[in-house]
Amino acid sequence: MSFWYRTMGLVLKLIFGSIAIGSLVGLILPFIIKLFSLDKLFELWELLLTLLIIITILVLFIRFLTHYLSRIIDIKPLIDFNFKQFKFLIIPGILTCIIPMGGGLFGGTGNEPIWLLLVLGIVGSLFWSLPLILWILISSLFKRIK
Repeated sequence: MSFWYRTMGLVLKLIFGSIAIGSLVGLILPFIIKLFSLDKLFELWELLLTLLIIITILVLFIRFLTHYLSRIIDIKPLIDFNFKQFKFLIIPGILTCIIPMGGGLFGGTGNEPIWLLLVLGIVGSLFWSLPLILWILISSLFKRIK
């Protein structure tokens, strides 16, 4: 019974982290792009600077989750809630910036509502986190079999 609590606890942590990362990307990326394209031109160096800013924000947010939030939230009834697995969510966050958010921001009309970009960020982050979730499930099953 504790196997499923531990495994599902890890999976739920990654789903929570993916939703948090996707929300952060979906809210911040459009504002940074609009900030850099005030002159109606979005050049390559502005794109690279935008990606660098987003990566920095993601790393700081993941660091906040791993170090400080685990001390604030003291939930340990059945699952170990220590956020150390969140460091792997930097990769889905970066991929979310490129694939779903980039398509919605650069291929859209420019008048998309913020909730649509928020949903794109959440869905993209959950999609890119699927390999991590499958990795946890499969490795937990193999550990249980041994």
